[in-house]
Amino acid sequence: MPVFRDENGNIVESPAGEVRRKSTAVNRGTGGKTRAVSGNLPPVHGGETSKPSKASTGSDKTQKYSPSGGATPKPTASSDSGSPKTRLVKGTSTTKPEDVSPSPSADDPVVGWVVIKSGAGQGGSFEIGYGSNDIGRSSESRIKLDFGDKSISRSTHCSIVYDPKGRTFYIQPGTGKNLTYLKGSPVLSSEKITSHDEISLGNTELIFVSLCGESFDWQDEE
Repeated sequence: MPVFRDENGNIVESPAGEVRRKSTAVNRGTGGKTRAVSGNLPPVHGGETSKPSKASTGSDKTQKYSPSGGATPKPTASSDSGSPKTRLVKGTSTTKPEDVSPSPSADDPVVGWVVIKSGAGQGGSFEIGYGSNDIGRSSESRIKLDFGDKSISRSTHCSIVYDPKGRTFYIQPGTGKNLTYLKGSPVLSSEKITSHDEISLGNTELIFVSLCGESFDWQDEE
């Protein structure tokens, strides 16, 4: 229950909760003279008059502060929006079989090889196909041996021929002046050759290796 001071300075309780009275107050600035003051006085608690709350002035906007005392910064847009990140993963090719160009060997299958045994390009191997296979340094030669041996003719030095009907290989002399040797003897006309025969062109030694022959030919697979 609120209390107040009466005219004699005594503290009394007020059942109404609010005191309306006339009181005298000492005007300290007038040498102790008293003057009557009328008005509403707030209730007194514990013998002291409570101070009215200070009215806020200015804008109603309030500024939030961080625990450290500084102004709380506005949140900035994060680069990570929470959406799952995209990761590129290499997968298997989706090329359809019909998009793949057929290998040239499908129309011209290999029937044998010549391998460079010694000389420039040693260890290299070259495929032999059906029909005539001319050998020379020219880019137009079916078997191009352009590894630095200038004693090999640019245009057809010699030719290796496979006859699919007879399933037989032949070696023939070329159109140049340089000779070809088969097992040490010059090739002056068409001669039969068999697997692992040695052929010499200038300073280059070749070994002939057959795939097709009496026991196998690609025609047997059709």
